[in-house]
Amino acid sequence: MEVPPSSFAGGALPVQARSAMRQLVLLTLLALSGLCAGCGHPATEKECEEIVERVATLELKNAHAGEEQMQSEVKLAKESFKKDVSRRCVGRRVTQAAMNCVRQAQSADQIEKECFR
Repeated sequence: MEVPPSSFAGGALPVQARSAMRQLVLLTLLALSGLCAGCGHPATEKECEEIVERVATLELKNAHAGEEQMQSEVKLAKESFKKDVSRRCVGRRVTQAAMNCVRQAQSADQIEKECFR
């Protein structure tokens, strides 16, 4: 049974929303891995975690999750992507402009389409 959007503040995020968030984070990490090898600097683990956290936060805000729910889900997202982040992100080239874009993005979709393209 899917949880209606109005109940996010007190309940768990629906499986469909988690799946969509996971796919978006993976696409963002793949986009990061495709950046040119001759520009920017190797992404640090901290920068990669920041990207995952920002995407998760924006997705949860879009789903109208409550603050407590967001903190819990962001922590869960960071833990679940730990291996993916290390493999697909850390050491890949990233520019300061891309990181600034991530920090200023208003949606997870914007991060995928504008920050790493």
